[in-house]
Amino acid sequence: MAHFLAQSYHKQNINEHTYFCPNVLSKRRVVRPINATDILDQFSPADPCGTTTLETMACEKPVVTYYKKDYIISAFDEEAPIPNSFTKDEICSNLLTIVRNADYRTEVQEKSREWIIKTHSSKNVLLRHLEILELSILLSREPRNILGK
Repeated sequence: MAHFLAQSYHKQNINEHTYFCPNVLSKRRVVRPINATDILDQFSPADPCGTTTLETMACEKPVVTYYKKDYIISAFDEEAPIPNSFTKDEICSNLLTIVRNADYRTEVQEKSREWIIKTHSSKNVLLRHLEILELSILLSREPRNILGK
């Protein structure tokens, strides 16, 4: 995929503005390149919609990646404000839209930060864990029929 993206960037005359980051960086080391970028093109099999994506969204940078909508909706009750890109054509189209449309880019940036605060803030994560704990306690008090009798 990186080779395809490098070719596409070269064709769009944005190759000199492209930085291919190593696949694995510590959280401390990843923030500097994120803040130096305009867009994160996140296509790593190791982290398709993981920490790097979330850190980038928290820094109000648009992210183009693929994520499983049903998984995100089941976990957070709504889609992430990410231009979901699965095919090469979708990747190119979404990158060009973000680059060429400043209003759309600003909208994605603002919604990304809002979504991260709403879904990943310390308070919300704590509340979600408390809900799970309460449910576990309730379920442990119910009599269970392990043998199906």
